[in-house]
Amino acid sequence: MSTIFGAIGSYLKGLGLILLPKNLKYLVLSGLASILFYAIAFGGAWYGGDYLTDLLTDRIANDKWRGIVDSIANVLSFLGLGLILLILYKHVVLVVTSPLMGPLSESIEVTQLKGTPQHPNKFGAGYSLWRGLRIALRNIIKELGLTLVLFILGMIIPPLAFLTTPLIVVLQAYYAGFANMDYFLERHLNYSESVSYVKSNRLAAVANGGLFLALLFIPVLGAFLAPSLGASAASIQLTKKFY
Repeated sequence: MSTIFGAIGSYLKGLGLILLPKNLKYLVLSGLASILFYAIAFGGAWYGGDYLTDLLTDRIANDKWRGIVDSIANVLSFLGLGLILLILYKHVVLVVTSPLMGPLSESIEVTQLKGTPQHPNKFGAGYSLWRGLRIALRNIIKELGLTLVLFILGMIIPPLAFLTTPLIVVLQAYYAGFANMDYFLERHLNYSESVSYVKSNRLAAVANGGLFLALLFIPVLGAFLAPSLGASAASIQLTKKFY
């Protein structure tokens, strides 16, 4: 519970820090990018779900069965496609904004320490983008694979949905938190060490990522704040651990 409350406290503190004048550019630029990709993902789920439903129902001649299949397929296609696009949105935004979130994380660390960080980023925005892409590719393959397995299991064996649904949420949260933590970790640990560190601190990653996902349920504003706030909160928590 202390980890969860710590994550909430870090998000609240992070909100104040990203509104500081020196951090506003990171907030605004990452927020606009997030809203753009969020709109693309939501639109893709909405119209793509209708398209998939039509593909299924157009092949059914019986009106009664067509209506039943249409209702079920509409929900399942929207949820399934929406889940996949949410995963893609999350990783695309976290990669695209990594050149901004790295400096933001460093700024948060400086504020926390009231001085110069002991491990400044020596490689710049290009390294942040490359590392973010490498982390995202690793995570997206694992996340998509595990999510699809859980989703299919829940569909084939409906009683299992009570177990698979929360597991999918936890999985989404873990990988979102992973990316947010890596903006800080890239200045302190190499790639392999960062992966091991996050694995050893899974609850911290889930807590951070869970709040990140919760923000996305707030229309527009949540998507705008999520990248910078998630990165700031992770940096606040990790600064306490590393120093």
